[in-house]
Amino acid sequence: MDWKSHDREAKGIDASGKFDWDTDQEKSSHLTIGHFHEAFHGRSGYTLSVTNTDPNKTARFAKFDWPRFDNPKVRFPVDEAENARLDACEAATLDSIRAHAEANPDTMAAIIMEPIQGEGGDNHFRDSFLRDMRSVCDEVDALYIFDEVQTGMGATGRMWAHQHSSVEPDMIAFGKKSQVCGLMAGPRLKEFDDNVFATSSRINSTWGGNLTDFVRARLILETIERDDLVRNAEVVGAELIAGLNEFGASHEMVSSVRGRGLFAAFTLPSQNIRNRFNSACLEAGMHVLNSGTQSIRLRPSLTFSSDEVNEGLNILESVANSIESSAVA
Repeated sequence: MDWKSHDREAKGIDASGKFDWDTDQEKSSHLTIGHFHEAFHGRSGYTLSVTNTDPNKTARFAKFDWPRFDNPKVRFPVDEAENARLDACEAATLDSIRAHAEANPDTMAAIIMEPIQGEGGDNHFRDSFLRDMRSVCDEVDALYIFDEVQTGMGATGRMWAHQHSSVEPDMIAFGKKSQVCGLMAGPRLKEFDDNVFATSSRINSTWGGNLTDFVRARLILETIERDDLVRNAEVVGAELIAGLNEFGASHEMVSSVRGRGLFAAFTLPSQNIRNRFNSACLEAGMHVLNSGTQSIRLRPSLTFSSDEVNEGLNILESVANSIESSAVA
């Protein structure tokens, strides 16, 4: 928002000069953040306006009417027909972003997206689409932000999931595995001298960052590097995905096996069966998570081992057999 406000002033769209409360209210009211359907970016502040998964997390809180675009998610397995469908869906999404920008020039400060939508259903995008998004953000003069809170810190077999796509964002949000939340920004955020990183009190919080957080996060990063845990996520994750594909092939109820590294998921026939499957896994000693309306997501730690992969797959097999047997009975 700060960057786009400066950008509009530099272009002569908004007047610059001494701060005035009424003028600032009018100028800032034009600014928006573009985002996608089935996105989850948080449940407080501005993030309420870009999150749209489970309504329990956003209902009855004040939100902005910001542009929401279709998410051209991949349907697995990917074949020629699916690639053709994605070609059309991606083109439609990119065109809708251009159309919104043309109808509302220089108002969209940024577009935020998850490289893989976690909460919304473990929705994957083609690598080429993430690169096309980089191009369209530049085209409409909006920052490109990746929310890597779930996908980052090595989970997908790269430190950051967007690295699989060979694309550079303007900003990255991170958290979870680092046990401290934060953001990293590229050079565009420093185009104006009085940016939020250079001006005192522009971005701070009573609870935002303290010595304990810094020390803990550093130790976590050092451990990830020392034990080569990103590489472990890549290698063991490949074993996990291969096992899940075999699991899916042997059970008609399991479909759309997908994943990168240890960031994995599969889909079940209905929400009811999915919920039963989740509960049965927990009873068997395995903690899995719901994702979207019908999917199960797996989020093992970076230290996950081959033995633990086999143990987890055996539990999934046992649970699937039990549910299928009860359905026949």
